[in-house]
Amino acid sequence: MKTNKQVANAILMVRPNNFQYNEENAETNEFQNAPANQVLRSRLHDIAMVEFDIAIENIEQCKIQVVVENENPESKSPDAIFPNNFVVFHHDGNVYIQKMYSSNRRNELSQSQINEIAGSCNYKLESITDLSDLAKENQFLEGTGSIIFNHSKNQAYAALSPRTDSELLKSFCNKIGYTPILFDTKLKSGNQLYHTNVMLSIGEKFAVICDEVIASTKERKQVLDSLTNSGLKIIKIKYDQMLSFCANILEVKNIEGNSYIIMSANAYQGYTPEQKILLSKEGELLPIPINTIEKISGGSMRCMMAEIFR
Repeated sequence: MKTNKQVANAILMVRPNNFQYNEENAETNEFQNAPANQVLRSRLHDIAMVEFDIAIENIEQCKIQVVVENENPESKSPDAIFPNNFVVFHHDGNVYIQKMYSSNRRNELSQSQINEIAGSCNYKLESITDLSDLAKENQFLEGTGSIIFNHSKNQAYAALSPRTDSELLKSFCNKIGYTPILFDTKLKSGNQLYHTNVMLSIGEKFAVICDEVIASTKERKQVLDSLTNSGLKIIKIKYDQMLSFCANILEVKNIEGNSYIIMSANAYQGYTPEQKILLSKEGELLPIPINTIEKISGGSMRCMMAEIFR
């Protein structure tokens, strides 16, 4: 069986042209915070654009290839800044458009844009599949928000939620030849975690996990055993660290083959000194200030990057 590389050497990022608080997603995402007043609401777009441009500048300075795209003109999504939910560029040249929970996120990129993105970074595009064709009416799957891939073992970890349907996930995994590892989560509120990538990240040689949100002891053990058996260094974070997006991070390689671990400044501040040392052994830490994007949207740096495996 072919071993796929875990870490991408190119990423897609989408400008927040219509950035706002997404009312449709607030019901399932406890990490979102509505703007405190109308003045802030009116300035959200401008602030998000500044934070986005700073993020691009920081990432490109590290010689990481970034494809910067605008949202589909026919879309008015407040969350288009998170392309990792909308599209998955798989290793074999097959691209999968995901089935989004929020109706205002279902047209963020057109197929012609995906073709252009592939061409701009030498991604050998074979096909584009829309998972809506596989999904029933109320089945949703939101890319690498829903799924954390361990590509070297052909595994797909997923916390079930209104945005991550088990049946659709299994159909997708069957299509790409991966084994699904499913589990339930429970927040202090009693609700499920909206996305898996808030509590788990897998790099080339490490995994950051908030295992205490996995609802059952049995499933917690299964997930931890699976990660350990993959030879990964496990870095456990606490609940409050998860709230600071300490698991919402991504390892990426630059054009010279050097690893960077990209995260928000908030996540960086949330780690203990010991955890920073452990992580820095796996790649240079790259914290980026995205306070407004993070607070209003309930998503962080990892969500802003869709990996492109070339």
